[in-house]
Parts: sequence; structure tokens; C-alpha cells
Amino acid sequence: MDFSSQGSINEEMICCICQQLLTEPMSLHCGHNFCQLCIAATESESFFGGQCRCPVCQSTYDPWHLMPNKELDNIVKKIREVNMWSHQQQRSDLCEQHGLCEQQGLCEQHGLCEQQGLCEQHGLCEQHGLCEQHGLCEQHGLCEQHGENCHLFCKEDGKAICSLCVQEHPGHQISLMEEVVKECQEKLEAALDRLTQEQQEVEELEAVINEERATWKTERERIWKGFDEMRDILDREKQMELQKLREDEVHVLDNLAVANDQVVQQRQSMREFISYLQHHMCESSIDMLQDMINTFKRSEVWTLKKPKIVSKKLKSTLRFPDLPWMLQVFKELAEAQSYWVDLMLNPLNTLSDIIISEDRRQVTVGNYFMFWNVYPCDFSALDVLGSQNFSSGKYYWEVDVSKKIAWILGVYSKTSNLNRKKTSGFVFNPDVNYLNAYSRFRPENGYWVVGLQNESEYNAFEDSSTSDPKVLTLSMFVPPCRVGVFLDYEARTVSFFNVTNHGSLIYKFSKCHFSQTVYPYFNPWNCPAPMTLCPPSS
Repeated sequence: MDFSSQGSINEEMICCICQQLLTEPMSLHCGHNFCQLCIAATESESFFGGQCRCPVCQSTYDPWHLMPNKELDNIVKKIREVNMWSHQQQRSDLCEQHGLCEQQGLCEQHGLCEQQGLCEQHGLCEQHGLCEQHGLCEQHGLCEQHGENCHLFCKEDGKAICSLCVQEHPGHQISLMEEVVKECQEKLEAALDRLTQEQQEVEELEAVINEERATWKTERERIWKGFDEMRDILDREKQMELQKLREDEVHVLDNLAVANDQVVQQRQSMREFISYLQHHMCESSIDMLQDMINTFKRSEVWTLKKPKIVSKKLKSTLRFPDLPWMLQVFKELAEAQSYWVDLMLNPLNTLSDIIISEDRRQVTVGNYFMFWNVYPCDFSALDVLGSQNFSSGKYYWEVDVSKKIAWILGVYSKTSNLNRKKTSGFVFNPDVNYLNAYSRFRPENGYWVVGLQNESEYNAFEDSSTSDPKVLTLSMFVPPCRVGVFLDYEARTVSFFNVTNHGSLIYKFSKCHFSQTVYPYFNPWNCPAPMTLCPPSS
């Protein structure tokens, strides 16, 4: 109960610190009075140079000069008794201010039940207006035992107490209610911030775990898919071999049927002639001699006509594929394809007569170049680079060249004059026409490429001691409809795969000297068919 605003009580009865009726009043020589616990709590804060200061007038005093004020204590006790009686009388009467119904004794605001004497919502005792669970009046926060305002809090017992209850908590840490509430709020906010942060970390960990699970699932699916593809390859090979065998079988069996008919016919003729001879041998001498000349001629003329029989060996013997080699090739291709990067195309020469598709993944040569002869002076106007450049890491991309009879593919890195030999060949310059269209395609000039010309001639271009590159002829048992390009920047290698032939290696450049960033390189040559970037799974 706050008495600081009640004019009926002399200000001398009120503690200047807690603004409540004095409890065990202590007086200073300056005339100000305080509760014993309140002034003791402020001494540690105002202690300076062995002396303390009055909280009101700031005059100094020695702690041992505090004097109990017995007279004032007796007056305060009487006032407290009067106030306690008045408070209980007010609570026992029916009050229209709080909505008490005189007939039923129900509080319309708090729902006091007369029959049970409890507040149905808050458990308030009707007679004393106190919360039975906490011993507090919900509206005024009064101590059930002393009727004082519970403005203090005992941390050891976790209980709100009044000034008079302090004596019942000796040696306990007692603080003002406002400070405890503020401290609890700060701790709750700190705990909430920490838990919120940990919740975010948990969500991130959950995302990482789900991603890791998805990775294992993806890897399992990749393995299944890989072996399914290998089974499909073997099934196709089996069907092809069986089809060849069926075609050979039909042809051979037809020949054997004709030969068998010939043999059967000759056997019948021979059987008849043998029977004829046996019959003549049994005849008389005169009868035998009569047709002897014809018989001898017939036997001399008779010869067995042997039909053409197919060799015991089959025309085509099945050569089973080298499965360990196929597995190794497939594994290398799958490893490279795991570094697939989604590229787009950028023409190097904006004035060139080439056509880039709307999605920038297909390049086609324009009509102007389609009518050049097979060996033009220069194809630099058809240079196309990838949209990304690389200075580290591993990267893979695939190009569909299924309908083309000429193309160049690989990587390009701008060369540095410091790294170029003085006697080297031509370095690419779009404004220069070269005598040899292939002269610039060499590693020394920054090109690591392979290509197709004249529909069936596959080449790789290496450095040489002359101005022209060293052109290597590549053997292709299966013409590649799709070519995979794999760049390993750290390993300094560029590999080309024949995806059409189960991923067999077309060619590999080693010990590449990349002086600067590397770009994917494409040149459609003068072939009108398109070159198309495509994902490995398509």
C-alpha cells in the first residue's frame, strides 16, 4: 500500500526511499527517518571515504550514528493497525466501484463466487481479497500477512515480500521488485535471442543434413542410371549382333537348302544307276554284252557334282566388348560430366555473319559463308566464345555436332607476348587473314582444339617448329554426334570425349600453359548445320 499520497499521514511516518510506512525507523542527525533495511541498502551505494550520505539532503554521517526511533516506531505500528482494519473492512463490504453484487456477492469484474469464497478466474479469497496461491491481493499486491505493498523480492525463496517480511528472510538477497522484473526481462530477452540464433543454426544444420541426404540419393540414382545405360548399350550390341546373325543365317540356310536338293537328286540318280548295273551283272553273257558299250560310256561320264557348301566358320565372329575398358571409359566420362556447366554463346566478332539462337545455346553460319569453298583463307569471323571464363577448377560441356561436316571445338586463352616465342607462328587477330585457315589453331597461340573437315577427317592441332600447326589425324570407329569437352585448369589438361561411342576419349591435351583465363571456343566453319550446347542428360 503506497502512503506517499495520503494527506492523513504525516510525512515523517513515510520512508523517503520506499515511500511506505516506516519499518523499524532509523533516524539521522539531519532529522530524516528511514526504514532500517532501506537505509542499510543505500549505505553500500553512498559510502564514500568512511562516511555515508543522507539520500534526501546528501549530508554525511557515520554508519554507527544511525539511531533507532522507538517513539516513531510505536506511532507507525498504531497507524498500520488502523489501516489493516480499514482495509479488511473495505474488502468485506460490498463495493459498487468493483462491481460487487450485494445480493449474490459476485464481483462482475473478477468473478468472485460467494459460495466458494474464491475468484473463479484468479483464485481470490472473497473475504480477504487475497490470492490463495500467492498470498497477494491481485488488485493492490498486498502482503497477506502484513497487508503491506510487496515491493521487495527475495531471490532465495523466489517470493514477493513487504518491508515487514524482510526479518523473516535473514541473510537472503533481497532486491526491489522493479529491479528484479527488469533483470528477469533482460535475462529472458538474452535467452530468447540465444535460442532464436540456435534455432537458426538448427534449421541450417537441418538443411545441410537434407542436402547431404539428397547428395547420396543423387549419387545412388546416378549409379543406377549409369549401369542402366551400360545395360542398354549391351542390349543394343546384342540385338545388332543377333540381327547380323539372322541375316547371315537366312542367306546361308537358303544356300544349304539348294545344295541339299542337289545332293538328294544326285543320290537318287546314283541309286538307280547302281541298281541297273547290278541287274546287268545277273543277266546271261549274250544279254550282258549287247548293251555293254552304252553302259561303260554311261558309267565313265557319271561324276558327282558337289554343291557349294558354306564354310564351317561363321562369316562374322562376335567379338565381345572389353567390359573393363568400357567401365573405365564410362567412369571417366561420368566423372567429367559431374562438372557440367551451363554455358551460353557470345560471338567474338559482332560484325560476323553468324546466327545465335534466342537462348544463346546454338550457333549457325549465315548464308554468306555457306557458299565459300572448302578451304577459305580465314574463319576468324566465325569465332564464338562461351559466356563464362575460367581461371581455376574443373568444367565440362557438351556440343551436338550430329549434322555437321566441319567444325572446330576446344578452349581459347589469350596469349601473352612475354610467353610467346619470337619465332612463333601467327597469333590470332580478327583483322588479319591467314594464308592457312588452320595456322592459328595451335596451343602456342592459345588454342587447344580438335576439329572435323571434309565430313570424315578428324584432326587435333599441336605446336610445331614451323609457322603451321602439327595436324594429327584422329581415328574414329564411331563418328561423334556429340562431343564432350572437359577442362581441368589445375591439372593443365583439356580432354575431348566421343559421347556417341560410350564416352571414348577422342584426344587429350596435357601440360597446357594457360597464361590467362580460359574461354570455351566454338567455330561452326562453313557448314550450315547448327552447333548446339546441350546438357549431358538430354
